[in-house]
This record gives sequence, C-alpha cells and structure tokens, in this order.
Amino acid sequence: MTDDATGQQEDRKDNVEVSPHMTTTVAQSTRKGWGRWRGVLCVAWWCCVVLSCICLVASAYGGCINPEITSLGATMAMALPIFIMIVIVVGIISLWISRWGAAVCAAVLIACSGPILEYAPVNFPRKMPDEQELRDNSFTFMSYNVFGFTQFPGVVPNDTTNPTISYILKEDPDVACLIECLTLNPHFYSHVTQMQIDSLTTRYPYYKIGAEGSSLFSKYPITPIEIEKPNSFANQVSAFNVSIHGRDVTVIAVHLASWGLGNDDRAMYNNFTHLGVLGKIWGVRQQWYDKLDKAFRERAKQAHELRELINRVGGENVIVAGDFNDIPDSYALRTIMGDDFHSVYSERGLGPAITYHGNKFYFRIDHILYRGFLDPLWVRIGQKKYSDHFPMFTQFYFTDKS
Repeated sequence: MTDDATGQQEDRKDNVEVSPHMTTTVAQSTRKGWGRWRGVLCVAWWCCVVLSCICLVASAYGGCINPEITSLGATMAMALPIFIMIVIVVGIISLWISRWGAAVCAAVLIACSGPILEYAPVNFPRKMPDEQELRDNSFTFMSYNVFGFTQFPGVVPNDTTNPTISYILKEDPDVACLIECLTLNPHFYSHVTQMQIDSLTTRYPYYKIGAEGSSLFSKYPITPIEIEKPNSFANQVSAFNVSIHGRDVTVIAVHLASWGLGNDDRAMYNNFTHLGVLGKIWGVRQQWYDKLDKAFRERAKQAHELRELINRVGGENVIVAGDFNDIPDSYALRTIMGDDFHSVYSERGLGPAITYHGNKFYFRIDHILYRGFLDPLWVRIGQKKYSDHFPMFTQFYFTDKS
C-alpha cells in the first residue's frame, strides 16, 4: 500500500470521528430513556409497597369485623403470618429502591404490632416464687384435644397401652381440660386399658365427662355447673367450679365450631401441598370459602353466647380453655376475652406457636384464657403427635393470699 493510500484512509477516519456534541446527545438520550423506565419501576414498586401494607393492616385487624356481616376479615386474618413476611421483605428491598418505602413498611409494622404480638409474642422467663409458695398458691393446668384417645392419624398404636393417656399421666398436671374425651372405657382399637383408666381416675379422683367430650380431670374437688346451653353450642361447652387451695376457680371447657372442611376437602388440600400444585386450589376456592364462611359465622354467634355464659356463671377467678378452632386475635377470641381476660400464651409465650397440625393446617387454635387473681408463670406447647392437636401447659399462681 502506498503512502498516498494510507494517508487517504487516515483522512477518512478523521472524517467519521464522533464529535463531542454527538456524544453528549446520545448520552442524554440514554439517560432520558432510563429515567422514564426508572420512573415506571418506582411507581410499580410503590404499588407493591402500598398493596402489601394494606393487606397487612387488613389481616392484622380483620378480627375486628364481625363475620356475620362479612367473613372477608376473618379470612384475611388467617393469612397474617404471610403478610408479615411480605412486608418485611418489601421493606428490606426498599432500602435500595426507596427509603421512604422502607419507612412506610416500618410504620405499618409498628401500627400492627398489637395483633402481631398476639400471634408471635415476645416474653422472657420470669422470676419464680419459692417452692413453698408454689406448693401453697399454685397449680398446673393442661388443655388438650385428645382426639377421642385415638392416635393420630388413626392408626393402631404400637404400644400395648394408649399413648395419650400415658402422656397425660407422665405430664401429671393438677387440672386437665380434655376436649373430645367422649368416654372413659376400655377400647381395643385405641389400646385404652382398664389399668390405664384406673391409673387416671386414681390420679384424678375428681373428674367429669362433660358435654360432647368437653371434660375436666382434677386433683382438687370439682362441682359441675348446670348451664342452659344454646343450640349453637351443639352441647360442646361445660362449666365447673374447682376448689383449689381454698379458692374457687370457674373452669369452662369449650369446643367451638370446626372449620367445616370435610375429609375430602382436607385430603384435597393435603395432596395439593404435597404435590406442590397449590394453584389447583383456585378451582375449589368458592367451595372452601363457603364452608369457612359458615364456620366463621357460627363461631361468632357462639362467641357472643359464650361471653354471656361467662358473665352469668363466672366467678372472680375464671379459666376458659379448650379447642376454640380459631386463631389469636380473631373475632371470636376478641369477643370472648372482652376487656377482662388475658391469653396465657400471649402473656408468657415466645414467638409463633402451633397447636393444630392435622392435614398440614398449622395454626394456634387451642387457647387458655384467664381472669382474676391468677398469674401464669410459664407456658409450654407439647410436641407429641398422639392427637391432631398439641397440648398446652401452664402453671397458675394465685396473686391474692387466702
């Protein structure tokens, strides 16, 4: 290649060099395009922030809405743990996108802290009274849906004795509120032996198989309270007066309306979660919602009638325990508790807890409520899967002096 040809190529290169003005124009155009997209993304993200926060508020305070008006609030309340996690995740991501979004998420979490702490309380061990005080002024209490003493999921126990009764005897609570304890007779299938029955009635000389299995076993004298049961209870509430350390304690054993899902519904849900195809639930959503709606309304009615019953027969010291079939801070729990009752788990528990584990439905639907000169010292959820429920244990301390 000659020197003249080389020079001509260099001249052409010089002619096509991009001018500074053109570079600036392209950069500005790129920034403007990115700015438009960034604006769209920010708006979309703020929509996520607002929507997740609205859902959290709706689920946290859904229990304030009477299901007899609409059960949407009760349905949203069941999803509270999900929306708590969503808002936390959205808030963390917002730290890199919009700190105002993170601030909104934090503010909403604080605004919903009451219901959140009902679901996942934060309590730490307290100082215990001395042993003599405990012997003279306290008693242990158990609430347990025993599933008719049939081992969950209904298989014959490997042991020659019934594991649920053995478990109760081993835990040895002073007072045991047993739900779905329909009878106390030897049973071949569930391996309930006469020897176990004798051991149970010897340990608990004061017992009463209550209405539809809402029963009480006690080491202290009990007197059944005759009550007029509204039809809505389906006879699943029993009341007792228990004389403990010279004080009278009213114990009301309850079993509120179940979720209304039949075995087919539960099996369907179990298969969906097992196969990882939760999307198929959408096809049966209306069928399930109708059944849940009916159950929410029934429990709301029962809750009002139970509260009236408590006002009629309840003394100064009252314990309401059993299978409420409803979550913490639900409309039913709020109605029953009113302004004078406390939840043992909310007062002494730490973090979320599960008392029902059947068919992969994981909820805390068993509760121990109390009022009066009673102070729970601790609370514990048992982990033996002899029933579709886990038992709840506590120890009450009398704050007055007999």
